[in-house]
Amino acid sequence: MIYGGLLLLIFGLIYATKRSIAPSLVTLLASSLLAGLATADLANFISGMTSSLSRATLTAVVRLVILLLPAMVVLMRAPKVSRDFLLKIVDSALLTAVIIALIGSTLTSLIKLDGWSAQAQTLIMQNSKWLLIGAGLYGFYGLLKKSEDA
Repeated sequence: MIYGGLLLLIFGLIYATKRSIAPSLVTLLASSLLAGLATADLANFISGMTSSLSRATLTAVVRLVILLLPAMVVLMRAPKVSRDFLLKIVDSALLTAVIIALIGSTLTSLIKLDGWSAQAQTLIMQNSKWLLIGAGLYGFYGLLKKSEDA
């Protein structure tokens, strides 16, 4: 139940911004590389300063911040686009699916998934490689298309 609500919240926020998702997709993929490199070191640094959170929770929170903060900042700064309703739905669903694919294992360590949520998570994670490749191509295409229009 929490997982479905989280999916709807992310989808709704992305849809409500009415912004181009291409820069945010590319930033999200780049920040996933950064999160892989820096999460453990940053979590060690922060755990040395405070001990209020467990090690696993602190690592998960640091990974989520490294993954999501740059993409959300770029999404809020991206140009607004006027697209038809269906394309806005597809864009929002694509960015939501990429976010879930990248934070999936981290998210499941923080919250307990029920039956439907576990099935949806399994489906997204099984196809995450193709999803990320397609989203990366779509994001780069969107960046190139915007630079041609300018």
